[in-house]
Amino acid sequence: MNIETSESSAHFPELPRIQTIGQWMSAATRIGALVLPIGFIYNWVDPTAYLEVMARSQATDVANIGPTQTGGLFLLQFVLVGLQFYLLWQVSIIFGELKRGDIFSARSADAMMRAGFMAMLFMPIRIVDKTLETLLLTIGNEPGHRILAIGVGFEDFAMLSMGAVILAVGYIMGAARRQSRELESFV
Repeated sequence: MNIETSESSAHFPELPRIQTIGQWMSAATRIGALVLPIGFIYNWVDPTAYLEVMARSQATDVANIGPTQTGGLFLLQFVLVGLQFYLLWQVSIIFGELKRGDIFSARSADAMMRAGFMAMLFMPIRIVDKTLETLLLTIGNEPGHRILAIGVGFEDFAMLSMGAVILAVGYIMGAARRQSRELESFV
């Protein structure tokens, strides 16, 4: 893997290592962005196995899951995969900028803020998604056996915290970039 370094590598000796990490992570996020829709399509080409696993997770019978519930589950998963794809796209932009050696570019800072904001949104989105998923899976059960469960897990708070940090770093990078340009204009 031969990565060309810019003139600034003499001033920043870690740049080639950062570019290598950016190259690998950019490739990994693009692979992840390809796998997401493939997994989604795999689940829904023949949703029988997917619905059985989902029904078992809620202690319900697959026979109680009708076409309306199946359509709702499809829509929920479609939205979630779309949001995950967008998040991976933003992360891919960040690593693409690192790969080029543009560590503090405006594009990188903007993508970082969008990725952080999206990661923060995952907490409420996942809570609503899990709640609606449980409701859709058990709505066909007899009265008294339907479940409405609202839960918040550690991973939700971890994603919120991680998103807040990424958003803050992106904002700081953008502010530093603007400040740097302003100082350059005086010199």
